Amino acid sequence: MLKAENKICNYFSFFKWSLFYFFIAISFSYPIYSEKVITQKIDEPDDFYGLRIGGVVSPSFGYRTRDKSSGLTGTNSNDQNGFSLPWTLLTINKEWEDKGWELELWFELLRANSFSNDTTSTGGTRADPYTLGIRRGNIQKKMATGNFHHKFIFGMQENPNTFTQWNGSWDWRYIDRSPMESLGFFAAPADLGFSWLVESSIFQLHLGLANGEGYRSVQNQESSGIDAYGRFSIMPNFDEWKLGLHFIGRSKNLVGLAGNECIEGRSNCLLSDNDVFTRKEIDLRSRKGETLGAEITLDHIKYLHLGLGGMIRRDYGGEIRDRLRQDLPVEYGRDQFGKAAYTWLGVGWEDIWAVFRAEAGTGSSGVMRANFQTKDEPFQRLGLTEPIPLEIDPATVLYSSKAYFIRKSILLEYRIDSNMRLGLSYSHLVNHNEKGERQRTFIDPIGDERTQREYESQFITQVNRGILSYARKEDRIFLRASFIF
Repeated sequence: MLKAENKICNYFSFFKWSLFYFFIAISFSYPIYSEKVITQKIDEPDDFYGLRIGGVVSPSFGYRTRDKSSGLTGTNSNDQNGFSLPWTLLTINKEWEDKGWELELWFELLRANSFSNDTTSTGGTRADPYTLGIRRGNIQKKMATGNFHHKFIFGMQENPNTFTQWNGSWDWRYIDRSPMESLGFFAAPADLGFSWLVESSIFQLHLGLANGEGYRSVQNQESSGIDAYGRFSIMPNFDEWKLGLHFIGRSKNLVGLAGNECIEGRSNCLLSDNDVFTRKEIDLRSRKGETLGAEITLDHIKYLHLGLGGMIRRDYGGEIRDRLRQDLPVEYGRDQFGKAAYTWLGVGWEDIWAVFRAEAGTGSSGVMRANFQTKDEPFQRLGLTEPIPLEIDPATVLYSSKAYFIRKSILLEYRIDSNMRLGLSYSHLVNHNEKGERQRTFIDPIGDERTQREYESQFITQVNRGILSYARKEDRIFLRASFIF
């Protein structure tokens, strides 16, 4: 009896230890021989391959300093005073690498008054909430022929003057736009069109056609023409250094202009003079123009970002005829020219960067305009039969406009992480009027703003109305952050 019990106990012990070793073996072997999880049909590619979803969030606080003696206390609509989100994007990219296709769909945070005139800032009754707009929406086809790599882009895309920032040479887009963009090479950084990008070794060429109004503007509002543009870049690399030499050009309304779109009052080609006995028309040449730019950059990803560049612009004049008065002589408008130059220097050490930037050009408020001619206007001088009115300065009648601006800024940046940054910037903008004088503000004794004519009439009529002149400047301070995911 005792032997039978011992035998049963031995069998039970053997079974117990065998079961223990079995579970140990299963525990160690499961991670090695785990079953493959199948989410798609066999021999078919994964639909989610190449899908990338990301974005940029850039909270900002802005402050604009003011001269208390000037009496100017109001702010402009959307001048980003206070808290705002000026550079916030949601990006979606889908790539079919085996077929060479890619889809881009980018959303940008906008205020409603960027595309609607029903908001309180434009005289309407609606508030100005944030909303999402389309920044990019295009399809791309990639292919290679020998040593050349091609990309065809159709849809809403970045204009070539923003290449510096996407290439990493101007690396502070969340603080301020790149110089060519802020100076107004194009009306907007993105537009609808078609382009061809080809590169080989250190060379890159970008050619395209675009509407010209910009991605936020109503199409065909100003004209029905199509802009043509091109960019040629040479970008050699030397160890940790990157050199860039870029040439860019734009021809405004190169093709597509309608024959009768510049009749008086129909568009902003020629404003109506409210005279029912006239029907003036300006030729389509007045719609055309060219802008050229060149830029050189030198970058070291850890220590240095340097950029030098310049732009020139030409807006064509046109012939004005009166359809109802064929006996009147034709009026000829001269071509207008503009120019601008800029530079930036960014110096960094590990996570701390300091950036110095300066821009100067014809125009106002930091945007280049074509506002001067290459010659004086003697025909106007000889054709004057009456004294020049008091409100018109002789310099503006006899000579080209001398309006220009100078803008300087400095930025201090702390890079928390490769995708997290915090920056503090200060900018100083000074405008000069058409006579080349510093832009001024005229204030009377009770603090109301007056015109320059009222101010100057005090010295002509010798009646002191107490209107004083103050130099006007625009100083801004921004605290901004950027988080990329």
